[in-house]
Amino acid sequence: MNKFIIGILSGGLIIGATVSVARAVEIGFATTKNIFDVEILPGGSYTDDLAAFNITEATLPIAIEISPWNLKEDSDEIEFIVTEPGLNSALWFDVKPKNFILEGKDGSRKIDFTITPPDDVSPGTYLAMMRLEATLPEHYFEENGMRSIPELGVLFFIKIPSFTLEGTKISYTAEILGIESEEERVGNLFLGEAKAGVFDSAIKKLTAKVKNNGVYFFKSSGYLEIKNIFGKTVKKVELSERYLLPNRIRSLDIEVVPPPENLEGKSWFSRFLRTIYYTLDTNSYVGPYTATLTLSVPNEPPIVKTVSFWVIPWKFWLPVIIGLFLIIFFIKKFGSRLKIAIQVLLKAGPPSSPPVSIG
Repeated sequence: MNKFIIGILSGGLIIGATVSVARAVEIGFATTKNIFDVEILPGGSYTDDLAAFNITEATLPIAIEISPWNLKEDSDEIEFIVTEPGLNSALWFDVKPKNFILEGKDGSRKIDFTITPPDDVSPGTYLAMMRLEATLPEHYFEENGMRSIPELGVLFFIKIPSFTLEGTKISYTAEILGIESEEERVGNLFLGEAKAGVFDSAIKKLTAKVKNNGVYFFKSSGYLEIKNIFGKTVKKVELSERYLLPNRIRSLDIEVVPPPENLEGKSWFSRFLRTIYYTLDTNSYVGPYTATLTLSVPNEPPIVKTVSFWVIPWKFWLPVIIGLFLIIFFIKKFGSRLKIAIQVLLKAGPPSSPPVSIG
């Protein structure tokens, strides 16, 4: 079976594949940078470079293509788009070389590029991807079976500011559409129609829907703060920077309560104690809470959204309480008899042996 693996590292994008070949050749390559965040004035240009390098033994012929892209509606999935020539940022690129050879293991090649938008380009956001594809010769593949062509992408976020009497201007606007959780909610048993904001254990993950209402992309960071009925902060989660694209809704997954730690290799007693602790911790939240999400917007006040909810961990505590009541009832009902029976057992020593006569 053909395998295709892609991953983003802090310093570059590494891609690997096992191609259907007679000698099972494993191929892979990477770049020194995977994202370019660029601002270009109308009539100006931007010049930079990056390097591609080989991480496997096979010699790789590489071809470069530039494609415009965007995110799918209400999704984090990238899709390539077709647009009119005046808005096609792929036509602004001058890349050298567009075709080259990466020699085996640690072979590298510098890629120079210049981005030159038209003088009359409209202000806004333009997205392009530099796609590096391994153009493998026929002898790399088996005659039959599916073929996987290794490809990696370098993302370009291009910003064209507008001119005003005060100079260039870039304005940003966004809104938080909502904050939701997929945790199981309490049914009609207790709170009827109020069940939408009631949960039977601590919320482990929240998902915020954020929309960029402007024409410029930007990176936003922030934090989620959860407070109890007394206004005390019980949890604060810092959020890393995320790109928000124009006219797109981005789902931000926020981990409120981390999953239990991996206890592989620990003793059974340690695993037992950690399991008990995690269970008690996730069921120790009781009552009304508020969750407030604060996100930064460049040159603007932060955007804030607050939601309220209840936590009633009845599934855990109801059996515990019933068990305690049964124990207390048993002790009160049969306590005196049990006490007498224990005293009799303690006072009565081991049965004495009958005397043995020696004839």
